[in-house]
Amino acid sequence: MKLLFKRTLFAFVLVFSSFFISHSVEAIGLSPAEVKINNITNGMSVKKTVFLSRENAADEQAYRVKVSGEGSKYLSFPEQYVRFTRGANSSAFNFFVSPVAAPNGLYHVILDFEGVPVDEKGNPNESSVSVMPGVALVLTFEVTDQEIKNFSVSTVYVENSEVGQPVVFYFDGINGGNVDAKPEKIVVKMTSQSDPSDTRQVEIPGSELEAVAPSQTSKITFSYKNPLKEGTYYANVQIYADGKIIREQSKIVVTIFPPGTMSQAANFSALELNDVEFSLGEYVKIVGKIENTGNIPIEPTFYVEILKDEKIIDVLRANPKILLRNQNTDFELNYQITEPGDYTAQAHFEYGINKTEKKTAEFFVKTEVQPSYYIGYVVVGLIVLLLLVLIIKKIIRKDEDYDDYEDDEDYDDEEESNSSGQQDNNGGPKFVA
Repeated sequence: MKLLFKRTLFAFVLVFSSFFISHSVEAIGLSPAEVKINNITNGMSVKKTVFLSRENAADEQAYRVKVSGEGSKYLSFPEQYVRFTRGANSSAFNFFVSPVAAPNGLYHVILDFEGVPVDEKGNPNESSVSVMPGVALVLTFEVTDQEIKNFSVSTVYVENSEVGQPVVFYFDGINGGNVDAKPEKIVVKMTSQSDPSDTRQVEIPGSELEAVAPSQTSKITFSYKNPLKEGTYYANVQIYADGKIIREQSKIVVTIFPPGTMSQAANFSALELNDVEFSLGEYVKIVGKIENTGNIPIEPTFYVEILKDEKIIDVLRANPKILLRNQNTDFELNYQITEPGDYTAQAHFEYGINKTEKKTAEFFVKTEVQPSYYIGYVVVGLIVLLLLVLIIKKIIRKDEDYDDYEDDEDYDDEEESNSSGQQDNNGGPKFVA
């Protein structure tokens, strides 16, 4: 009872102090001001993001993060400061909640964002005391040792399309549990508005859908790829999870335009490598960045040609991804180097009947071999050597045992001979030839 009273009192103090701080200070705002995480388990890590905002963006500012509360030791931060660049009205702050060996129960933490002075380059003065008013975030999280499933979805949206192009749907997947979750399947029925008898249905399996991490919300996209004629259609969508329909939405209006009405367009913005010089056996990470700049969703595929001495020696291909309008993403491929020399990675994207321009990135491979490259061969060699040693030792032991056996036989024969001689000398019968 005392522990429960202390935790309740502490939670009240945190909420009250957060309310007081956030409402008594007008210089900076926080959204959301309170974060709750349910059903987190030990060994799990949940990422959360909050946004700090300000009205006056004329100067650069920095805010130091301080934490207090019984669960503060389970928090980690990629950055210890929130920085506002000149002209920026908001700044994101990420933190992770990662309990380890934490007892089951409810934990309360308060995160104080304290303003600190910055130098000419906008870097915070780490040794200074707080000189500007700040704001506080109240965090509450519950630790449990039970596996909990709690998955739901938001309203389903659709993008208009044109003849010959897929129809793309999307919705938010909300995972309130502590295990990965996604729909088991999605059933889509398309009915022509002008001819209700023209009905087509497809089923999208869960294997084609992205999973949502525990305590996270993320966008899930899927596409209806059966060809549709020009016209207006009603879409009926059924989303299944745990063997039942968790959401059904009907009469979603979809318009299919003539070919070319809604142009597809994309911008291949950058091609990046993780380095420009490598050793034999290392992997080159090749990243292509693309943005959908057209009026309809696209499904680009990333291609990379590896050239050496101006000849193509390999072609890499990444799995396609669906991009909504104004959405951007990164594609990543890895290539292991087996020969030294100068190389060129030549990349492009393909979507629909379109191709982006090609971009190139050069890299050099040294003759030195990374120790890890031959580690597999070394291990196999050691195993073979060990087996040979064991076999040789076994053969030698057999030879020694055989020699010992022959020595024993000779010894037994000698003993028998001696015994016979002793019998003759003791008055036994003598045989004369």
